[in-house]
Amino acid sequence: MTGLPVRHVTTDVLEVAYHEAGPSDGPPVLLLHGFPYDIHSCVEVAPLLAAAGHRVIVPYLRGHGPTRFLSAETPRSGQQAALGADARGIAEVIWRRNSPKWTFGAGELDRAAEAFANPDYVDVVIHSYRHRLGRAAGAPAYERAEGALSRLPAITVPAVTLDGTADGNFPATDGSPTAARFTGPRVHRQVPDAGHNLPQEAPAAFTDAVREVASLIVT
Repeated sequence: MTGLPVRHVTTDVLEVAYHEAGPSDGPPVLLLHGFPYDIHSCVEVAPLLAAAGHRVIVPYLRGHGPTRFLSAETPRSGQQAALGADARGIAEVIWRRNSPKWTFGAGELDRAAEAFANPDYVDVVIHSYRHRLGRAAGAPAYERAEGALSRLPAITVPAVTLDGTADGNFPATDGSPTAARFTGPRVHRQVPDAGHNLPQEAPAAFTDAVREVASLIVT
């Protein structure tokens, strides 16, 4: 991201490259770029959240940009459980002690060339899609987590979900088709004239949603 240095943090399987913005003592927000896209899609969202007082962490996911696997033996898995474990590992390492409550923002985002500048990009991305389609097995380390995900567990944490009214991939709804999956506080909003890439197409609405989640966590 323009003007921000690349920082690094080490988890159990990765050396994660990330950018950081906002005050170091602000409420933390972890922005996860869409997959297999790139963190540059957050160039408008990150400064808006930083200006609102949040400490914003924007990591390159596994297989993207300068992020690297620690071992050549680690499977280049792109499955959902692996990405979730990475997010948790990043949060735990950055705030190893006195961990605050995190706010997460995620979406399908704009593709950028830097995403491809990684020796594991192709392997991770291909495995991600093949696993989702049932064409490839998951990595053994995430078997238990994948089993839990397959049962569609309830989402108990506060959530704000968004649908773009011009999304050609997933037509906008009023949120009712997925309402039963949320047992914690949940707000669903439609974003007028926005498509599938909400952080890019409607950064203000996306930022407002992240801040709303943060307020739900506090209350």
